[in-house]
Amino acid sequence: ANAPTFDGIWAQIEPFITNQDLVAHNSFGFDFHCLSQTLDYYNMANPPFTGHCTYRIFKDNLASLCRQYNINLNHHDALSDAKACAELFLKHSKKGNFIKQESRKLYRVGVFLIHIVNASGVNI
Repeated sequence: ANAPTFDGIWAQIEPFITNQDLVAHNSFGFDFHCLSQTLDYYNMANPPFTGHCTYRIFKDNLASLCRQYNINLNHHDALSDAKACAELFLKHSKKGNFIKQESRKLYRVGVFLIHIVNASGVNI
């Protein structure tokens, strides 16, 4: 009830999204659409970013991938899912599949922040 609304925190989140690499599992099927629809709802511009989807990259579900790569996961906990996606993407990038140097900061700031927003209890 006392949680801030999305438009109240967007200014804090936006620098982590605009012109960044965003990663989520099934991101093109859900997360990026959710972000776009939320911004549209508040009549805010959709920022440019480069989207990556660990489901498209690895072609398996998140829980199975985390077991396979020995990544801790509390499945469907937004922050845990985001960290797991970041770890998977870093594994992918270390194989030379993603060469932009900025990707190394992904784990620190580039996990797809919609997961974190959802976990924080923000009212959308």
